[in-house]
Amino acid sequence: MTGNKKISFLSKIADSRLRTEISAEGGILSLDQIHITRQVEFIPHGAPTSGRVSGPSKEDISVPCDPDEYLCEFREFIDVLERGSLESGNNSLDNSLAVAEILDEIRRQGGITFPADGLF
Repeated sequence: MTGNKKISFLSKIADSRLRTEISAEGGILSLDQIHITRQVEFIPHGAPTSGRVSGPSKEDISVPCDPDEYLCEFREFIDVLERGSLESGNNSLDNSLAVAEILDEIRRQGGITFPADGLF
């Protein structure tokens, strides 16, 4: 990846009340909002839904959120700039690049494109 730059954009501009779900082998994470998550539930996979048994119970795994939603991000960003660093103590540059590559691959496999893709 040396010399390459990745720019990722996330846009969820729909005024929707639908929750975001991330499905994995062990269960589903259900998020109230993708951009600022205040409430998270873990719903473990259970027995097949036959109608004769109840499903697994969900678990609230939410953590407190700063009332000023972006304040902690702004503080961290300013701290990184003042230190003259290329990465945050909370999130390494390598981790950010790995996440960007994964998201790009998900988009590629899903055939997802955005109008701004051709600009960079």
